Amino acid sequence: MISVLFLLALAVVSIDAARVDLRERRLPNRHTLTIAVVVGSLIAAWQSDFSGSRHWWWPALAVSVIHLGLALLPARVLGMGDAKLIAAISPLMSWWNVLALWLLISYASAACWGLILMKLSRNSRIPFGPHLIAAAMAVVVGQFARVALAYCR
Repeated sequence: MISVLFLLALAVVSIDAARVDLRERRLPNRHTLTIAVVVGSLIAAWQSDFSGSRHWWWPALAVSVIHLGLALLPARVLGMGDAKLIAAISPLMSWWNVLALWLLISYASAACWGLILMKLSRNSRIPFGPHLIAAAMAVVVGQFARVALAYCR
């Protein structure tokens, strides 16, 4: 029950973060930090003993460091808010072993959206946060569907 409440809180904050990113092209710290706290609380609620399986942190850490490096490049490949959002969500995706799937969906949807926008207008800058959030929500729904189907068998 607590997990469902945390997931609902995550959805509410994430949707608001996506709305702000679409409108203002920035992800405020209050959103990314809240998402990080909720994700950490979810993982703590689901796994009380972190010492037994620390291996799931390494992919999340690697993805976060790579995207932080992309955000620090002079070409502004990625915004700092996007890098912080990836660092906030990636532990949950890594814990579920769907980190690569989440990133694939995020980048594929952003690429498709970017191609459509470039065809319609010459603006090539798109907010990446909504794609990260939509992909995370799709993965969360997929994980719960997988668990529900396994439970029904």
